[in-house]
Amino acid sequence: MLHQIQSDIKVKEELVSHLEKSETEYTFMRTKFEDMISSLRTQLAETQKEKDMSLMRTKSNMAIKADIKQQIEPVIRQEYEGKIKQLNARILDLTRKYTNATSTVQSARNQNENALKSLKSNIQRLETEKRRLAQQMRAEAERVREQILRQERKIQQLQRQQAQSNQAKKRLEREHEEQKTVLKKRDEEIMMSTNQLKQTLSVMKKAVREGGILDERMLAQLTPVLGGHFAVIARGGGHGFPKKKKKNPIPLGIRVTRKKQLLDKALAQYIQGKQAIVEMENLLIRRESLVKEKMELEEEREQVYDAEREHERNTGQAMDTIAIELMDERIELITAEISYLSARVHSLQKEAAEDSLQAEEQMGLAVFNRPAKHVTFVDEIVTEVSQDEQQWMDIDTFDEQFSVPVNAAPEIAYEVTSRLIKSFEVDECKTIIENLVDDIMDLKMTDNERQTTMKNMEQTILELTHALNSMKKVKEQDMMKRDSVSNLSENSHAQLISLPNSPVASPLYNPHLQPPPALHSQKRDSITPSPDRFYNMIQGRLSWQPENIDNYLSDHDSSTSSILSSHLRRSSIQSDTSLQEQQQQQQQRPSPVQRLIKRTPISDKASSSVFDRLAQTPTRSSRAKMNHRHSSSSVEDLKAKWEPYLAEDNRPSSANTSRFI
Repeated sequence: MLHQIQSDIKVKEELVSHLEKSETEYTFMRTKFEDMISSLRTQLAETQKEKDMSLMRTKSNMAIKADIKQQIEPVIRQEYEGKIKQLNARILDLTRKYTNATSTVQSARNQNENALKSLKSNIQRLETEKRRLAQQMRAEAERVREQILRQERKIQQLQRQQAQSNQAKKRLEREHEEQKTVLKKRDEEIMMSTNQLKQTLSVMKKAVREGGILDERMLAQLTPVLGGHFAVIARGGGHGFPKKKKKNPIPLGIRVTRKKQLLDKALAQYIQGKQAIVEMENLLIRRESLVKEKMELEEEREQVYDAEREHERNTGQAMDTIAIELMDERIELITAEISYLSARVHSLQKEAAEDSLQAEEQMGLAVFNRPAKHVTFVDEIVTEVSQDEQQWMDIDTFDEQFSVPVNAAPEIAYEVTSRLIKSFEVDECKTIIENLVDDIMDLKMTDNERQTTMKNMEQTILELTHALNSMKKVKEQDMMKRDSVSNLSENSHAQLISLPNSPVASPLYNPHLQPPPALHSQKRDSITPSPDRFYNMIQGRLSWQPENIDNYLSDHDSSTSSILSSHLRRSSIQSDTSLQEQQQQQQQRPSPVQRLIKRTPISDKASSSVFDRLAQTPTRSSRAKMNHRHSSSSVEDLKAKWEPYLAEDNRPSSANTSRFI
């Protein structure tokens, strides 16, 4: 704006200089014309003098030259009169030019004076505007400087807050890690104390059942529990019985079954806890990244808003709010996603707390409902306990030694699993390894079946997509032909109406008139059916032949059974009811190697995030689509059934052929 004002001032100064130059030229021309007029007047006076002198000479010599005068006088008179006329005409012309030049110069002078006045007023106004703009620029620069200082102070404050928040975050993380370590140690101590207590109780129970005498084997079991108080007796320095390797009286199948169940339960508990931890970490990481992105978008939005506001103040144009609206929409989406993630984290924490409380309540109820124990004499215990009961009591100790609490950490489940594997005997390892190999083979077979089903489904989708594109092209060409035929019919109809003897233009009824022929009654040149006719043909075949429908439904059920089996609903943390159902399935499913061994069903791999798991969860619409999905085998059967009907009209057996309209 200041440069424009300066350029206008320069233009006005040039115009003023041009006016001064014109005034100087006018003065010079006026002086020149006045000199010319004075010289012409002088010349006219001299000519008049010459005329008078000539007349005087003529009068004085009249007598002498009468004859010559009579001959020369008319010629001289004519010459002088011609010169006088020329001079008078020239004087009139110069006078007229002088008058015109004077009027022109006067009008130009008036115009130049008016222009000069307007230019001077414009110059004064522009100088005033220049001073005002300079003051405004100084004020704006001061405001921007203050705003920059304020923003810098705000940035420094935010940096200090961020440093404080980082320190608080590190302190909280350190406290959290310390609490986790303390809780882990406490869980380990509780687990160890529980195991020691269970082992002590089991040893004491056996000692009571066997007559109240502790042998070396029992003392060896109690040595790690009680801290080596019976080390002397365990080394053979006491008065115990000699070492005797007893054969495990529990049948192999029962032992393997119980240990396999405990192993599956511990693995399921480990997977459940690990999955919950991984999901919680993924949710927290995702939420932190979204919070950072939201803060960056808000800062960018403030910058864009300030820039647009500054542009509006400088130019007077309206603000461009498209980018701001897009940023607001993105911020709203991120806020909604953050709220969803926070709700999901809260729900997971709430579910974990509820599971912990429920487990504690169940343990309290079990302790409360536990029958009271009465101390009896050893003789009575020995006489009442039979061999079978003793075996089953030994089996019950497996659950007490290798059971995992419901709310236990994955590390505890892993430790229990390791101890359970280390407790396998030689005769148990073979059977359990066979069962594990069977589980691995089942997993591989299930994975292979799933991959095969996915390939078949992808191939079917490609074929149906190709057929749909082909039918779409055919439909578009058919619609183009219909439009062209309808345009031709409209043109012919308009021509008939324009004729005077046209039956269409006649208002009277004529019974001899025939209706116009159908537009689509002519035989088509193409051998490919249109999409409408193709659909009607399929509907006719499916609606009038129920036996084909039954065959199709049977093929559909057989083809979609594998798809339905692979689309199981998976949750983030299993509940107690799901664990009970899983245990029931383990008990109902027999092993191909040994009937006594039962295995757990194969579970799908946990999703990487909650959004993947939500995408994999079958909804009502996906189940409806799945129930009405055509497999590749059913499509091939339908093609084979349509071939004889399509061959009658010389048409291809599928819409995937390359001959189209």
